[in-house]
Amino acid sequence: MMMFVIFLIVNVGTIGIFYGVYGTKRKYEEGMLMGVHLPGSAAESEEVKMLMKKYRTWTKWFYTLNLLAGIAVCGFCFWYISVFMIVWSIWLVEVCIGAILLLYRTHRKLYDLKMKNGWIGSNGSKIMTADSAVDATVSAQSEKMGMSPLWHILFCGLIVLPCLLPQVRLYLKESEDGWILFLCGFAVNLVFAAVHAVILRTRNTVYSEDVKMNLAVNRLQKNVWSWSLIAGSLFNTGAYLWVTYFMDEKMWIGSEVYIVYIILESVPIFIFMSGVFYIKKKETGFCRIMKLCIMLMMIFIGKTDGTVIRMING
Repeated sequence: MMMFVIFLIVNVGTIGIFYGVYGTKRKYEEGMLMGVHLPGSAAESEEVKMLMKKYRTWTKWFYTLNLLAGIAVCGFCFWYISVFMIVWSIWLVEVCIGAILLLYRTHRKLYDLKMKNGWIGSNGSKIMTADSAVDATVSAQSEKMGMSPLWHILFCGLIVLPCLLPQVRLYLKESEDGWILFLCGFAVNLVFAAVHAVILRTRNTVYSEDVKMNLAVNRLQKNVWSWSLIAGSLFNTGAYLWVTYFMDEKMWIGSEVYIVYIILESVPIFIFMSGVFYIKKKETGFCRIMKLCIMLMMIFIGKTDGTVIRMING
């Protein structure tokens, strides 16, 4: 009963955190909607309104269904702990990946709409327009950012390493929950590696005509996500190695061992959330610096050397 209550609180809290970061209504602020610079008229267009309406509908369904699923998963605590672990791990991975992909999918569609309609500039901000040359320059350097996904292969190797111990091999041979934990740990690292690779291969987003500023923002995003995913694999591997210690020493895994295992597996959630908040904080700082630079250029230089700068109210 204690485990049921603990994981009920953890699962509901996890959905709440994810919804607070990813699921809240997206507003048009400082010339941006979901991280894409748009003119005010574009943000009010029917295409954008329809896209955001669909996004809110998908978001509500996604988090409602996962909240119900998270509550239902806790019921497995009253059955086999091993079954609960694998179902809970699958649920957790699905929530992490689904929340990110739901947001990313809408962001890409909005960015594609911007490119399709040739929307440049952004009402309410003093951000320089981005042209195709800047877009090509920034996008071309996508592969030079972030840590290598090969780090996850190292963690997969660490998960396999305990199989060299005779007692661990015997436990895996005689107990199916050992294989379930092994496969869960290995699979989670592979999922993190795949997400890591996708993020690094994603085309960079152009925020302004300042190439250095664009690269700084995109490098920040990819570095933070790289380190967050590597940390996720680290704690996932640590959780499995914790369990293998008891396989080797006691040939037995108790409830208290599973509790520590769950805690270690939950740490990546908070790492991902911290990464999101850090990125948002830094992006706000970049935007302020960018605006200040443009204002100073307009005041002290008084000309743009042929570069078009759209100054809007505020």
